[in-house]
Amino acid sequence: MSKQHKITAIIDGEPVQVLRGQTVLDAAGRAGIYIPTLCHLENLKSYGGCRLCMVDIKGWKGFPTACTTPLEPGMEIRTKTPELQKLRSEILELTLSEHPYTCLVCKDKKECTDFMHTTRKASTITGCNFCTSNGDCELQDLIDYLDLKDIKFPISYRGIPPEKKNPFYDLDYNLCVLCGRCIRICNEERNSDVLAFVQRGNTSIVGTAFNESQLEAGCEFCGACVDVCPTGSISGKMGKWAGLPSQSRETTCVLCSV
Repeated sequence: MSKQHKITAIIDGEPVQVLRGQTVLDAAGRAGIYIPTLCHLENLKSYGGCRLCMVDIKGWKGFPTACTTPLEPGMEIRTKTPELQKLRSEILELTLSEHPYTCLVCKDKKECTDFMHTTRKASTITGCNFCTSNGDCELQDLIDYLDLKDIKFPISYRGIPPEKKNPFYDLDYNLCVLCGRCIRICNEERNSDVLAFVQRGNTSIVGTAFNESQLEAGCEFCGACVDVCPTGSISGKMGKWAGLPSQSRETTCVLCSV
C-alpha cells in the first residue's frame, strides 16, 4: 500500500499510522489501545448504539463515538479522561438498571465465584452464578474496567419468561442489553433477517415478526447470534452448563450445511 493512503494521528499521546478511512476505534485497536464498547462488531457496519466508545477529540464539540468517527490526519484523541470515564460509568449504570446487576457490583463476588459453583443451574437468572456466561461476560469486564461499585438508578426488571421452545437456543431477554449485535450479524452477514428490535421505548426487546419462535421465523440456527451476544441472553442448549472452555479451536459447525 503506497504511503499516500496512510494517515497519522495522535491517540493518548502516541502517534498512530493507519490506512485512510479507518475509524478511531479501528486505529486504537491496532495500536493496542483499549476503548470499551458493547455494540461494535468487526467487519460489520459501524453502529454507535451503546455510546461507551466515546472519545475526546481536540477542537471537537462533545464526545463522538470512536466506532463511527473516521480518523483524520493530525487528530489528537484522548480515550480515558476522567470525564469520559464518568460518562461511561453513567451509561453502564443505565444499562444495568434493566439487567440483574447486584452480583456484578457485589463486594463478595470473587468469593461467590470461588465457592458457589453448584448454584449455577437455574431456570431464571437473577445473578452471575446462575448465568451460563459467568466468567465470559462483557458486562463483567466493563464493570472491572470502570471500577463500578454501585448503581444509583432504580432497577426495572423486565420479568420476561425465558423462551425455551427453540431446538438449539434458550433465550432470556431479561439479560439483553439491546446492543443489536445479534440483529446485525443475522441481517448483515447471514442475510437471514430473522431478528429485529420490536416494540418501543423501555419495552423494546429483540424478537421476531409476529412474535414467532425463531424456528417459525425461518432461523437456520447457524449460531452467529450466540457467538456475538455479550451477555447470557442467548445460550446454546448443548453444553450451556459446561462452564468455561480450557481451550478453543476454529472448526466447522456440524449442525449447519452452509
